[in-house]
Amino acid sequence: MSPQTETSRERGAALVLALLALAAALTLLVTLGGLTSTTVKRAATQRDSRQLAAAARLAGRQAKLVVWDAWVAEGGGQPGTLSELRAHLDGLGLGDGQRVYLDAAGSGLSEAPARTSLTPAQGQAELSLSAEVTRADDAEGTSLRIVASARLGDGTQRTSEAAFRVGARQWEGLRYALLGDHLGLALEGTRVSSVERFYGIGDPATHERVKVGSNQRLRLPAGLDSLLAGTLYTRGQVLDALGAATSPPGGSGGIQSLGINLDGTLDGAVREDLADGMSGALTFANYYESYPSDESSMFDGVFPTTLPEPVPSGADQSVDDGEWLSGTTSMFGNLNGLVVLPLPSGTIFTDIVLPSVAGFGSLASGTNNRNVIMIGDDLIPLRIDGDVAVDGD
Repeated sequence: MSPQTETSRERGAALVLALLALAAALTLLVTLGGLTSTTVKRAATQRDSRQLAAAARLAGRQAKLVVWDAWVAEGGGQPGTLSELRAHLDGLGLGDGQRVYLDAAGSGLSEAPARTSLTPAQGQAELSLSAEVTRADDAEGTSLRIVASARLGDGTQRTSEAAFRVGARQWEGLRYALLGDHLGLALEGTRVSSVERFYGIGDPATHERVKVGSNQRLRLPAGLDSLLAGTLYTRGQVLDALGAATSPPGGSGGIQSLGINLDGTLDGAVREDLADGMSGALTFANYYESYPSDESSMFDGVFPTTLPEPVPSGADQSVDDGEWLSGTTSMFGNLNGLVVLPLPSGTIFTDIVLPSVAGFGSLASGTNNRNVIMIGDDLIPLRIDGDVAVDGD
């Protein structure tokens, strides 16, 4: 083989290797280009997904602004009552059990579904927003559910959902069997006990105490003879029948219930021991005099400082006929007992003894211009279901 031929072969081999290297480089370049394109697309998709999620939350906040925030702002930054909120929602066209939609302008509600289209910035996809709001009322409050969505022109969509529960705080006075500003005659000969204790239901060691509170003054009539299986709260003076300050009531002729001790444990159950007298514990005692008015200092439960008006009286503090009707028309309930005898206004009951049997033993809510005689006993006690208003005595 001549040297020239051998050199040509070497050059030919080098050319083949160079072409193979170039092909490999082109393949690697194409692969890298494909990876870069996929990465860019994935990054764009992730960016769009984040933008969609943020846009959906934005639509939800806008619906909340229309339904809730604007109402709070009208009240000076403080939410009003539950009934006021419901009236506000009614005014927006969002009734109980209804579904409405954020309008196309994003500033109000509409009965028909609507979408708000946003003008995209350069290089961004077209975007539209929508939100729907549903309302459900019950005896305890109102629930609002907002479902908002953001959608791209290609149909890609993200949804944001939020739920709100608005309820009135339970008035702590409902925990009291008897509560008033000036108790006295209301305690004369009165027996106050839990239903379980009175009827002997369950283990006596688990019978819960009852609460009785006199918010401003407690004047004890002569021959009080009461029994209270629980705790008596007072905040003002305690006076005897002649109006003189007296010591905590108890003992013979007083509130004998103060001899029924509480067991001092966290459940505050009643312990049947009439001989022990009053308990002096700081919690679950039988009697508190000058109980604190600051809720943070009330060491044995909340004792309300004021009583709510069953029917709002307005600025003049006097309930007129219109206010009475407005406050009682929507009440629904019944009162039942052994004797429930309504008497028309102006009627004088002339019998020497109270009736033992009446024509009927129930009274529906909304009874106006009548006085009512109500009697219950051990077998047929007085029972109130719902709200009952009596425009009389």
